[in-house]
Amino acid sequence: MNSTSRLSRWHSYHIAWLFLVALFAVASLAVYTFMAYRSAAVELLIERDRQLSYLSAARIRGEMTKFSDALQTFARTQALYDRDLTVRQQALQESLLVREGVFDGGLILLDNHGRVVATEPLRPDLIAQDWSDRDYFRRLLGSAAPIFSDAETDGPDDSQVIVVSVPVFGERSQFVGALLGMLRLGESTLSPFYAAIVRLRIGQGGSTYVVDGNGNILFDSGSRAIGLPYATHALPGLVFEPQGGAVRTEDADQNEIVAAYAPIPGTAWTLVIEDDWATLTRDTRRYRDLLTLLLAMGLLLPIVGVALLLSRRKAEFEAYEFAYHGTRVAQLIKGSLLPKHPPIMPGWRTAIHHEPGASVNGSFHDMLLLPDGRLMLTVGHISAGGTTAALLLATARATLRGTARCLMSPAEALARSNEFLCPETPDEVSITCFYALLDPSSGRLQYANAGHEPVFYRRAGTVEAMPTLPLRLGEQLDIAFEQDEITIDRGEYLLFCQRELVEATNPEGDLFGVERLQEVILQHPQADEALIDAIRAAVRKFAGSDWDEEHELTLITMERLPAMEAAAESAVVTGARASA
Repeated sequence: MNSTSRLSRWHSYHIAWLFLVALFAVASLAVYTFMAYRSAAVELLIERDRQLSYLSAARIRGEMTKFSDALQTFARTQALYDRDLTVRQQALQESLLVREGVFDGGLILLDNHGRVVATEPLRPDLIAQDWSDRDYFRRLLGSAAPIFSDAETDGPDDSQVIVVSVPVFGERSQFVGALLGMLRLGESTLSPFYAAIVRLRIGQGGSTYVVDGNGNILFDSGSRAIGLPYATHALPGLVFEPQGGAVRTEDADQNEIVAAYAPIPGTAWTLVIEDDWATLTRDTRRYRDLLTLLLAMGLLLPIVGVALLLSRRKAEFEAYEFAYHGTRVAQLIKGSLLPKHPPIMPGWRTAIHHEPGASVNGSFHDMLLLPDGRLMLTVGHISAGGTTAALLLATARATLRGTARCLMSPAEALARSNEFLCPETPDEVSITCFYALLDPSSGRLQYANAGHEPVFYRRAGTVEAMPTLPLRLGEQLDIAFEQDEITIDRGEYLLFCQRELVEATNPEGDLFGVERLQEVILQHPQADEALIDAIRAAVRKFAGSDWDEEHELTLITMERLPAMEAAAESAVVTGARASA
């Protein structure tokens, strides 16, 4: 009996110790799992804020472009380069930019030597002053792109303003001066500059700042530190890296925050978004409390099962969250930059068919009507995906549009864009681009091709693939691109598509290829919906019915209508206007 009792106690003793050891092992595994999850969640939260800062900076650039576009439109007014100074002054006084409050700090007109020749509202003390030493004037001499200044004291009564400057060109496209538009600082309830940023609703959970190149605060969501140095009144230890970033730190009130910052394209400014760390990690802390409760209430086997399940779900969560946020940010950036509809041109039928896929690739396109009536068209591909492709797309679009507004030839536009893109493009990434200028009235198409294919020309019962060259953008500086031109006659059209279409493969690994696409185009003399449907049906039949669900599909057509169809279209438009 005693022997049995001793044996039972021995078994109970060892079972108790085994249970305690197993429980300790399970608890350690659970704690380790939570710490790994928390570390991954912290990295994801910081990366998410960094990506959102890039997106928000691009949106601010879009709002600032509205100011520069309005100023550039007014700068093309003939009266601004009239020899009679009275005519120039009257042109400023009658400008809607001041009367409608677009530039609440007024307008100033400089001659080609940087001297003040006219102001609105009238500021007689400035007339004939030499402003050639102003940075926003000197930078115009080397670039035709709009300049956004840092905080300056050139406003009325020496008030602080942001100066938007654009060049003024004469009848022979010579530089004759500069037009300055001023946006007041420090009046958040009235200034159109602050209104443009506020309506974007950036960083609603914390403080938001826009800091100029000198480190002074241009915008403060709390309206407490406008005009003050950011390093003194916000985060003294934060040093802005040129490429942007995000850090976990403490604000002036010792609150733990995540500060994400990004450069605003086209300016020397930086966007800073601060988010409260406690708010960001609320879900993580809830999970910690739940895990503690499970450890207190659970038994050995349930704890082991829960730990294994959480470990697997943690890995899935990390992969899903990283992929989802990266793809979502890239889709938002790319969706905001690609044109939804082509410009309307009498006598032409243009169409953009775009279907976003499950992933974000580097394909891009853009159309822009220029002041001289021509159409700028760009189609290209960035050899990267996700956020990298979206951010490079924003830079490429801005540079290509800038060259177009300067009325450069296609070859010059690609060369100038290449100069801007080379420093911004990673070594392993290159950019192909087909750049064209179309005169709708004559059908004359001037183009230069930086390695992009394919582009198809449907004419006289044949389909030609436009020639391409191996030179690409972003790979090396000081390269020259060749330029050519064609005349698109009535009844002819161009078709643009991305490389993924011709590189679609069937289950056997065969390529869809250029020849199959040419056969489809040859069967359709008109660039209408039937052509688009036929191409989609052909690639689905070849590569599988779910191909266009997994891949982005972009097809762009430009057809010069036959004379009778163009006349009928003109009659319809004229009748609609008469009815209106």
